[in-house]
Amino acid sequence: MCGLAGFLVPPGSLERGDMLARLEPMTAALRERGPDDDGAWADADAGVALGFRRLAVLDLGPTGHQPMVSADGQHVLVFNGEIYNAEALRKRLEDEDAAPAWRGHSDTEVLLAALAAWGPEAALEGCDGMLAIAWWDAARQRLVLARDRFGEKPLYYGWIGTTLVFGSQLKALRPFEGFDTRLSATALSELLALGWIGGDRCIYAAIHKLPPGHLLVVDRAGGGRPAPKRWWSPRAAAEQAMRARRRGSFEASVQDVGRALSRSVAARIRADVPVGVLLSGGLDSSSVLLSMPENADVQTFTIGFAEAAHDESPFAVAVARHLGREAVVLQASPRDTLDLVPKLAAHYDEPFADSSQVPTALVASLAREHVTVVLGGDGGDELFGGYAHHAQAARRLWWWRQALADRRAGWGAAGPTAVRVQRNVHAAWQRPPLAADVAALAAAVPAPDEAVPSGASRGRSLQWLDTVTYLPDDLLVKVDRAAMGVGLEARCPFLAAEMFDVAWRTPDAHLVDGAQGKRVLRALLRRRLPTELVDRPKQGFSIPLDAWLRGPLATWARDLLDPSRLRDQGLLDASVVQATWDGHVSGERLAGRHLWAVLMFQGWRDSPAGPGARVECVA
Repeated sequence: MCGLAGFLVPPGSLERGDMLARLEPMTAALRERGPDDDGAWADADAGVALGFRRLAVLDLGPTGHQPMVSADGQHVLVFNGEIYNAEALRKRLEDEDAAPAWRGHSDTEVLLAALAAWGPEAALEGCDGMLAIAWWDAARQRLVLARDRFGEKPLYYGWIGTTLVFGSQLKALRPFEGFDTRLSATALSELLALGWIGGDRCIYAAIHKLPPGHLLVVDRAGGGRPAPKRWWSPRAAAEQAMRARRRGSFEASVQDVGRALSRSVAARIRADVPVGVLLSGGLDSSSVLLSMPENADVQTFTIGFAEAAHDESPFAVAVARHLGREAVVLQASPRDTLDLVPKLAAHYDEPFADSSQVPTALVASLAREHVTVVLGGDGGDELFGGYAHHAQAARRLWWWRQALADRRAGWGAAGPTAVRVQRNVHAAWQRPPLAADVAALAAAVPAPDEAVPSGASRGRSLQWLDTVTYLPDDLLVKVDRAAMGVGLEARCPFLAAEMFDVAWRTPDAHLVDGAQGKRVLRALLRRRLPTELVDRPKQGFSIPLDAWLRGPLATWARDLLDPSRLRDQGLLDASVVQATWDGHVSGERLAGRHLWAVLMFQGWRDSPAGPGARVECVA
């Protein structure tokens, strides 16, 4: 878990010293992601520069240092993430006589050898892990950027004239001379409507995210600006798994899921540093803890709130005790939140407005005091039918329908007049859910080259949509930035290729029964936990946002939403924001979620991570 940065310029256009000088502030901006070590490599003749900040988790010595250069000097790699099946890949390389003379035991060295031997698609397909990479293949004069299947690790890229710049976060790109700070009206609309920016879009109009499961190959011989291409298709993987479904008992499904999760957890606790579990007390993180090997030395970390409706810490503590694990609990207060909120813009570095980012950041900071690696339950809801709309797929009201309404309103904004952004979003706030079907949702929300899996039921189609949109664009962004902001590596056992396959091979009836989802996980947990800890309503991971904005956070919010300030900035409709704030404070219409999106944007805009004093918004 680390941070990478780099650029590609025309060959010979810069001296090596100049290249390293430009690279240094890009890499330095990622220090929080990698506090243990840094590295830089540049080839002026090739016009390639790669920089790295390291959080040492495996092979802590110099043999794990990056950028990593192959013995023949033909391959250079910077790699953010972990390859959990590195030992199996190492043996495969050895069996094929494709292994180098190993210098250490890092997964970086294994991945570098696999890329050199098999090429990017085959090497990535063979990996069980999370990753974002930049690989320079000198023999073929090509730069390859790639991202993992589900989007656990981020990777941004864009062109500044004839220069390609890339990095783990936007803060690594901002220092490069000529960076275009114009904002995207589409991305801003989406942020204000949903709380996050999806797909390949970015708040800066000239920058893109590399989508999950994609790679970008920049070939010196080809020229131009190539488009990303898929190396993994969730649609194809889901369809293949459904074709492999067999008629079996519910108990057989429980055993299949249990075995797969145990294997995934065992692979993800491998580290040369202490490991813990982020335990909410919900089904997903509890299942991860349940699947932990008995001899694994792990602590659990939980956040609690004074407000009972938002406090799951008693359940988390009870789960930990039943499973024989130590529970460390932080009781969060509005004061904790008030102290944290001004730092969120720097952590997230692109505006992001899921208010559960607050408890996530708090529990990450707590965990970092004790461990360097944590496991969490992200992905369990998407794969095993954990959201209410998965169970309510046959009804008229779906969460995704509201999301579609918000997206359509957001996409209506265009042109440099950013006031339209807020007016369109305000209309979305007032609009009731659309009576759309899954096909319409699929056409509007996922990447255009990925349709809903053929043969999927309505409930499964919604699970798939959540997996390819909400999971990478909201949940995994939230976890990555919160954890990496304090130098903590977060791993997701549910997001293994095998787990995806097992989930989609499981019959629908074994996932959802009436109004209750995640049947197989509940059955798995009932083996060792009392019923009252398993069969209880889903709470979610949230803060009492509405109350706090009307109370202890009101002064902070009022300052950011000051009408004169908004008018001077010229981006948002001050009258709409003021009316929404007044309605919230009076209790006439609570709008904490929508106000939080504006507040997070305002906080980001005024922070060092933002665009600066002069801001232009384009379509």
